[in-house]
Amino acid sequence: MANAASSINVLVVDDQDCLVELLADIVNGLGFGSEMAHDGLEAIEKFDEGNFQMVITDIKMPRMDGIELMKRIKENRPDVPVIAITGYGSESTEEELLYDGVDGFLEKPFRVAKIEGIVCDVLRKYELLE
Repeated sequence: MANAASSINVLVVDDQDCLVELLADIVNGLGFGSEMAHDGLEAIEKFDEGNFQMVITDIKMPRMDGIELMKRIKENRPDVPVIAITGYGSESTEEELLYDGVDGFLEKPFRVAKIEGIVCDVLRKYELLE
């Protein structure tokens, strides 16, 4: 698993510095590479320039929200899973996001173990991780 994990790069997107850094640390702790962006536009630029196997994004952000970011990523790279994070979640929000194509959903505040579980589950679903 270490070899497979080391080849996975995750783009982590959140407008709050402390959260984007925490998420990147969690991803790195799983043995994956990470890069951070602070809004959807910055994320699109980095995504287009980089080689990412997953995106974890907040929903509410300036300049471009996470829903628009997810739609743009899925248009061009449907093989890249996207996990959405929101502090404004409800059952209907989760249903809408899943309908729009998000692969996983996390509500703030979250536990580290929950993030780790969802990230690994989604990567297994896409056969990127054993």
